Amino acid sequence: MHWVNSDELHHAPSAQLSNVRMKTIEEIRLERLRDLVSEAGSVANLNRIAKRNERDATISQILNRWEGKTGKPKELGSAMARALEEAMGKEVGWMDNDPATGGAAWPFPDIDPARFSALPERLRGRAEERVLEIIKEWEASIKSGAAA
Repeated sequence: MHWVNSDELHHAPSAQLSNVRMKTIEEIRLERLRDLVSEAGSVANLNRIAKRNERDATISQILNRWEGKTGKPKELGSAMARALEEAMGKEVGWMDNDPATGGAAWPFPDIDPARFSALPERLRGRAEERVLEIIKEWEASIKSGAAA
């Protein structure tokens, strides 16, 4: 997902804004895990920094989407995500924020991002158009000095 600044909003067609599929938390954490391995230099180094056995295969299994006996790819859980963030000096929740958004958190705390992304594209577009209208109204009020 690409978050846009106010200048881009004025020039971007609403269809362009609503045509983005949100990533799942598993996809975001996998991408962030790749970033951490790159930053650490290797899986073994990341294990060492996180005070794990350097030969522990868990991180490699997650990166390689290893399915094991369950037939379901191994995923990075919250406890391990928080431990890796702490070991690497990242903010809590860093692994849950999509780097494609500049690390920006979902702006609507009362709306689950998965619920929003489950909406049909036309309804997501309508929601974004309404938010855009509110932003434009607020920006106009700032310019006129009447901002609340």
